[in-house]
Amino acid sequence: KLRPFRLLKEDVRNIKSRYISDWTLFNQLILASSIYVFFTNLLPGITFASDLYVRTGKTWGTIEIVFSTGLCGLIFAVFSSQPLTILGVTGPFSVLAETMYELCYSSFGIDFLAFMAWALIHSAWMHILLATLNAHDWTMHYVTNFSADIFSLLNSIIYFHKAIQELQRNHLEVPLDSFLYSIIGCIGTFLLAVGLSSANRWNVLHRYIRLFVSEYAAAISIILFIAFPNIGELASLEKAKLAVSSSFRPSLPSRSTFFVKFWELEVTWVLAAIVPGMIITVLFFFDHEISSIICTLPRYGTKKPTGYAWDIALLGCTTAICGILGIPPANGLLPQAPLHSESLMHTRTEVQTFMDPTTGESIEKEVKIER
Repeated sequence: KLRPFRLLKEDVRNIKSRYISDWTLFNQLILASSIYVFFTNLLPGITFASDLYVRTGKTWGTIEIVFSTGLCGLIFAVFSSQPLTILGVTGPFSVLAETMYELCYSSFGIDFLAFMAWALIHSAWMHILLATLNAHDWTMHYVTNFSADIFSLLNSIIYFHKAIQELQRNHLEVPLDSFLYSIIGCIGTFLLAVGLSSANRWNVLHRYIRLFVSEYAAAISIILFIAFPNIGELASLEKAKLAVSSSFRPSLPSRSTFFVKFWELEVTWVLAAIVPGMIITVLFFFDHEISSIICTLPRYGTKKPTGYAWDIALLGCTTAICGILGIPPANGLLPQAPLHSESLMHTRTEVQTFMDPTTGESIEKEVKIER
């Protein structure tokens, strides 16, 4: 039986019962997780920003990506039912936006931002409609761990593809020696971060030092490889730098404010924007839902109830806001969402007693339990 607003009502009751407790705990693990998520979210976003800056005629760049990520992330941190989900501009949406820009300026001859604004506004009411009709119950019922892993794989492939595109673009702009260092920096950042993240299993250094290194592995690796090309002889290398606004204003020189006059678009194109709005809705709905599901898997030990319908409705609101502001919308990120959950887990050592099946004697062993 279709019971509109059923899940929304349940989510609102759950939020009321546990909202205060979400803000009463703060420790070193939360700080480390925040820094970890900051870097793992910012760096891929900057990669997409560089690509969008070129492929959207400077319409969207670094400032728009960072603004969207920060704004949507703040709204979800305060008002969402599932604060474990990390928001950002995704690879699939970047590919869609680049295609829409090409169509708007090469085929349709209309303003890209106005058309995108209407597409996102249409997507917003579709999100709210899905939340109202309890879409989570009759769609996510068929999603398995395999489905979630495949979707994560798609996003990961897009990340790798965009990174390779950036290296290719860098190859055309800088001398060979600078390009070779770019490859070293790319691979080195990854390998060092992976290596430092396993510091807890090392047999050297003090336990607290190893804990610090493992929790801040990504930040340490990124900072080091950003600093290296500015030290010693490497400082003389020619570098291709990211285009960044010198003030808080849009990347496109002809724009002075973050606001789109979307009402000036012809009615025909307003209605036509329903089509990309539907595509964005399907993409965002499944992306965000799967992100929320993965970051609350049983292995992470989450105890508080989720709120899929409420978060989808909230996602619709942030999507419309981004469209009106003329910035790319953010939604649930893979693999950042599960990485956030993993970064908040801690290992506790307990002594447990086992029975030796051969001798019948009791044996005590230390067992590491993740929470």
